[in-house]
Amino acid sequence: EKRDVVDSSWAVSELMFFEDTKGQAEYQDHPIHQKFIKDCGHLWEKVIVYDAIDV
Repeated sequence: EKRDVVDSSWAVSELMFFEDTKGQAEYQDHPIHQKFIKDCGHLWEKVIVYDAIDV
């Protein structure tokens, strides 16, 4: 069933959990993550991020 509220424009999804925003920032800046972006960034057209915070 097709629904207008469902975004089906993507092919791959990754769900990540961090203890806090500091942990998320450490991940973003980590040399391994930066190397992955440098080496593999040509494989994607765009990155979409949905942030959620536990309340």
